[in-house]
Amino acid sequence: MDDQHEPLMDHENQGNFIGFLEFEEDIEPIRSFGDFSREFYIESKKLWCLAAPAVFTSIAQYSLGSITQSFVGHVGTLELAAVSVEGSVIAGLSFGLLV
Repeated sequence: MDDQHEPLMDHENQGNFIGFLEFEEDIEPIRSFGDFSREFYIESKKLWCLAAPAVFTSIAQYSLGSITQSFVGHVGTLELAAVSVEGSVIAGLSFGLLV
């Protein structure tokens, strides 16, 4: 068979790509509340695997900022500038790691 008539996808692996080498077929039609609950759990688990790093980064940044602000009132002008630069560097680094 020449290249122009060769199929682009293998019909045996038409599922959705969910991992490095793992395929998953489409879900069956939902016919009961139990089916809905099962699929809701599976999809929520996948969503949290994707969203957990972003949630952790947001909480860590907020915590770092609030703890830093609580101690900044006890330092001088030069130290206050250093804390401000440090906060910007940490925020940029964490966003870089998130991406």
